[in-house]
Amino acid sequence: MASTVLLIDDDEDDALFFSEALSELAPAMRLEYCITGVQAVDKLIHQQIERPDIIFMDLNMPALNGWECLREIKNKI
Repeated sequence: MASTVLLIDDDEDDALFFSEALSELAPAMRLEYCITGVQAVDKLIHQQIERPDIIFMDLNMPALNGWECLREIKNKI
């Protein structure tokens, strides 16, 4: 079974670069993408995306920064 990476980043260009690099370096890995920490937490809580093996996120995001997002994921998932 392929590992799943959850990318949380409000910069769509950075997300595209990450996606391209991941597909070249680890084509078997599955990528899930959320544009905000709020969206990621919501999708994880409602099981709209599978629980990731790796979370890669921007720490400087509006509304819910990376540290707050990790705290929410830890407390609610």
